[in-house]
Amino acid sequence: MKVGEFIEDSKEYKEEAEKILIQLLGISRGDLFLRRMENIPEEIIERAENALHRAKEGEPLQYIFEQVEFYGRSFFVGEGVLIPRPETELLVESVLKLARDKAQILDLCTGSGIIGLTLKAERDNLAICMADISDSALLCAKRNMDNLKLDVNIIKSDLFDKIEGKYNIIVSNPPYIKKSVISKLDRRVRDYEPTIALDGGEDGLYFYRKIIEEGKNFLEDDGIIAFEIGYDQGQDVLDIGRSKGFKGELLKDYSNNDRIVLLRRINVT
Repeated sequence: MKVGEFIEDSKEYKEEAEKILIQLLGISRGDLFLRRMENIPEEIIERAENALHRAKEGEPLQYIFEQVEFYGRSFFVGEGVLIPRPETELLVESVLKLARDKAQILDLCTGSGIIGLTLKAERDNLAICMADISDSALLCAKRNMDNLKLDVNIIKSDLFDKIEGKYNIIVSNPPYIKKSVISKLDRRVRDYEPTIALDGGEDGLYFYRKIIEEGKNFLEDDGIIAFEIGYDQGQDVLDIGRSKGFKGELLKDYSNNDRIVLLRRINVT
């Protein structure tokens, strides 16, 4: 079977077919176009067909290949762990700009560990602690830490339950989808990604309230909480922060949607 035939035969799943061949053949999208008339190696065809079948069933390609690209690096991601989104790179960029040398940073709700590990990979002098309640997430984060040969502290903790000390920055991309919305999500998210990593409570703000309320006890005097948020949550999260003694700033993503809230501690309430 030729490269072009595999793609054309996939019909409405052409994009998935292209990504599968790019992954399995280890080539770029440009090379894929140039090789459309070449035969797919026999040892690749069965794997490609199996991957395409799983993709047609709704399984995300990131789970099929157990891999996701983030901030120029390849990370392992498996079932039971949220698939990192490109928008989260903006959260990393924001923290890198704010972090002083040797800053103590807590990555809460770390999931696969992509935030904390990317911060450490970019700035080795940062002291990173990553925490999550999910065993699947912690195993994934540990595997990524080992793969990247980085040294960070990984803790199993229900938010701040097992956290000690104070930090210059707390960074978090917590669950923020309203409970009532989860059943309406795209099936690739609803049926495959872990609900524990999606469900932000009745109004989607449960974890923001908890982290802001408890987090002030784990921040240095001029400490910062950096959140990723849903596109319609910016003002709500700012208001929660201000009510607890934080000064807030809202940043937009590349699609001009509200995406990052930065809260700087100014007093204790």
